[in-house]
Amino acid sequence: MNEPDQKVICEIEYYISYSLLKRLMEQKQLTQEECREANVAIAERYGVSTLDL
Repeated sequence: MNEPDQKVICEIEYYISYSLLKRLMEQKQLTQEECREANVAIAERYGVSTLDL
């Protein structure tokens, strides 16, 4: 797999995680701070920029 393809896959996987975090926050299963911290860690793991929660 070439580099641009891998970058796209990382972006998609991050967005899936981001969507789940946002849903958990909306359902009040996680606090906004917990979601923010997890969001930053996940973005760093995938090597992408964070989205705002």
